[in-house]
Amino acid sequence: MSALTYLLVKKWKNIFMVIAKNPIYLASVLGIGVFYFLSIGLSAALTDGGMIQRDKTEFLAIVIMLYLQVFILLMKNSVESGAAVFVMSDVNMLFPAPFTPMRILRYGLTQQVSYAFLTGILFVTQYPIVTDVYHVSGWEFLIVLIGFAVTILLAQSLSMLVFIYTTAEDKKRNVIRVLYYVMMVGMYVYLFAYMAQASGRIMERAIHGINSLPMLLYPIAGWVGMFMHGMLLDKPLYMLGGLGLLLLTAIVIGIVLHFSKQDYYEDVLTTAEITRATMSARRDGDPGDVAPRHIKVGKIGIGKGWGASAFFYKHRLENRRSSVWLLSSTGLLFAVIIVGFAWLAGETSLLGLFFLSVYMQMISLSLGRLLKELIKPYIYLVPASSTKKLLYSILEAIPSSLAESLLIFIPLYFLLNESVLRILLCILCRTTFGLLVVAGNVLVERLFNGILPRQVLMILYTVMFMLLSVPGIAAGIGLYLLQPGSDILCTILIGISVVNIPMSLLILFLSRHLLESA
Repeated sequence: MSALTYLLVKKWKNIFMVIAKNPIYLASVLGIGVFYFLSIGLSAALTDGGMIQRDKTEFLAIVIMLYLQVFILLMKNSVESGAAVFVMSDVNMLFPAPFTPMRILRYGLTQQVSYAFLTGILFVTQYPIVTDVYHVSGWEFLIVLIGFAVTILLAQSLSMLVFIYTTAEDKKRNVIRVLYYVMMVGMYVYLFAYMAQASGRIMERAIHGINSLPMLLYPIAGWVGMFMHGMLLDKPLYMLGGLGLLLLTAIVIGIVLHFSKQDYYEDVLTTAEITRATMSARRDGDPGDVAPRHIKVGKIGIGKGWGASAFFYKHRLENRRSSVWLLSSTGLLFAVIIVGFAWLAGETSLLGLFFLSVYMQMISLSLGRLLKELIKPYIYLVPASSTKKLLYSILEAIPSSLAESLLIFIPLYFLLNESVLRILLCILCRTTFGLLVVAGNVLVERLFNGILPRQVLMILYTVMFMLLSVPGIAAGIGLYLLQPGSDILCTILIGISVVNIPMSLLILFLSRHLLESA
């Protein structure tokens, strides 16, 4: 066994040993594992072979969009903040060792692929439904998971290439950034234009548009989708074309990286140090922070708040200074997608659009500035309860969730001709979901941060949010069963809103020791 292989195996072994030796970590992982296998069992129970068979092109459209979104998000991190293949522990262990830079780079990429496969395990819960509805065999489903890993591998390799060639050169980075956004926006513009011109129902137009040749020619993610197209629909030309483009891309990236400058160590070190300052600050108490490149100063001083409430106004002020838009770019993009989908669909379900917006909210929302606050002494020194300080530190998610909800559901009021009450309840309920999402992230940070890789934590975020959503949804359904003649959408939304707020406060109370043990 080579030294780098031993290091990779040892790293995963240490993670499992830490979890096994800590009762809280072990109980949490076992609970999530039970939920995971129950999901698989429930999916299998719901599929008895009698479901309506659907065209495989619909499944391919879902897979291709998954690949495209993964590629877009990974490249966004590259053009905005640099590649994140290495962390500080890799820097400390690998860079002083007698390994060539290319071997170290291959180790980092292999590590990312292992994380990708672990993330792909989450999709196995859908296998019983997929195989029953779309007649996808086990080998075909495995190939889809491999395609997911290939997309991540090539995206990370391309990110590293971009990182090496644009580091410390803002002009090159700006060119790459413009090219990235042109390609991303162009893809969505083409898809919406295709759906607007094509005939048929909205889902048929969307499936045909995603499976069209221009979408399959999108770099890397589209080529993986082209290969899947050939494999699942028995199209040899598509399969050979996608495979050839992927192999050519891998060879070109490998050659360019091999002959590129090999002194990327200091650049990676800078990125790793920034990441470490945020991730491990609660252990070392480092008060440092990373300022954005472009800061809008405007008004000086917080001017509001007292005690724990000052953190809310402080975070709002910092967000305004460091953001180009009033809302996050991801939130704005998701709002445009939802409204655009409703416009193209014509008559569609408001409940379906609501849960789609909540799912996108789970992706776009994070802990915000709480992680940065934990590396400073102020949140520990303020003489207030830990629960109160946590609450005010994450309340910044409420205004952004409210603004996104207004941006989504006000246009839907005119597009769908819905009642004012339904729209107001959608806005209220989605805002409470924003608080629940952030509270769930606090709980995961409290239990697992510093123990598991970031990619694994993303899986835990998703599963945790699903678990925390169950009481509210159950309360909404139960409330409707008590009043069967009422509006089902309004009743369910009221039940969810009533339960989400106390659930979020309870989670923050149970996670209050995050400040005491940091």
